[in-house]
Amino acid sequence: MKGPLVQVDNLDDRKEIWCLLDRLGPQRLVGFLTWCCSQATLPKGKQRPRVSQSTRDLADRARWDTGAYERLRLETWTDIWMLANNYSFDLDNALVKLVEIVRRW
Repeated sequence: MKGPLVQVDNLDDRKEIWCLLDRLGPQRLVGFLTWCCSQATLPKGKQRPRVSQSTRDLADRARWDTGAYERLRLETWTDIWMLANNYSFDLDNALVKLVEIVRRW
């Protein structure tokens, strides 16, 4: 059985996730990341990660600054992979949620 990262760690899946994230505006990126954090816990613990204030500030700047938006999207991308790698976090469930958010918007 392959781990969650290996199952989606191919070029096509990474491109698809990147493109889906690009379809979300800054506030929706933070909303999705907040949802991801709410789904993650440390193994054998109840502690959950959270979106930092600096990420929220970056999202505010990203509304007018394309460079800030690109940084925010990259941070979101990286945070998703870090959650999948370091926490009890269902990456498949997160990808289903991401598709749902994009389709709804």
